[in-house]
Amino acid sequence: MITPSVGGATAVAGRPARRTRQRTGTARHLDASGGAAEGPEDIVFQLLWILLIGFILGVLAKLLLRGPQSIPWWLTMLLGAGGALLGNAVAGWIGVAHTSGIDWTRHALQIGFAVLLVAVVAPAWGRRGVSR
Repeated sequence: MITPSVGGATAVAGRPARRTRQRTGTARHLDASGGAAEGPEDIVFQLLWILLIGFILGVLAKLLLRGPQSIPWWLTMLLGAGGALLGNAVAGWIGVAHTSGIDWTRHALQIGFAVLLVAVVAPAWGRRGVSR
């Protein structure tokens, strides 16, 4: 049962209220899960956020590995984003994606996968111009 409350928050029986964004001039559509579908501007900001987190994770991965990794910044960012996606997938698979508080296990998995991807791709990237 959905009960409306003050300030645009709705509550479902047994779950706390959640706030919904009120947009003027745009229709709100529901996606398959019953949540509000995202507009193009939301997708752009999510993509920018993914790339920023990917860059941070990629740089952390390069710092944790020994020796030089001669890969460009854009590849560092993509490998970090890939590590974040793999870490999130594994965290969801083992049931630790969302916990009460900070999701330390999920973050450790993200960094671990970013390190693994950088460790595998960096040597291959360095050898790509060398013919044997």
